[in-house]
Amino acid sequence: MYPLSHGSPNPLGMLFAIMAKSLAKAPETFGARLRRFRAASGFTLEQLGRKVGLSKRMVAYYEIQGGTPSPEQLAAFAKALGVSADQLVGATSAQAADAPRGGGEMRLWRRLRQIQQLPEDQRRAVLKVLDGLLGKIHSDAA
Repeated sequence: MYPLSHGSPNPLGMLFAIMAKSLAKAPETFGARLRRFRAASGFTLEQLGRKVGLSKRMVAYYEIQGGTPSPEQLAAFAKALGVSADQLVGATSAQAADAPRGGGEMRLWRRLRQIQQLPEDQRRAVLKVLDGLLGKIHSDAA
């Protein structure tokens, strides 16, 4: 048994520190990326599943177990989440600035995702209203 006195280093503590350091460097898994992009997009497991033609349970499997989806399924996930397949598999990194940071940003992010899902003509109308509001705000501030 190792002594755990004040003067000597704690081997168990050192082991935990080494393990934590190596885990922090571990590459993000497909499942973790899928979960991160799903959360950033504001989808529940069930909503994403419906969008890609899978059950809630199957989406959870990919997130937790990290199974490898078929190329077709990978493309469906990427399209639904608004990212590239390369970002989803970790071949390229997504910009950290793209992900919402807090409650207010998450709500705004969800609304933007809803606008993105609208038909083209409705999306243009919403963006025209936003452009008008932003233009008025900028002219009032000047």
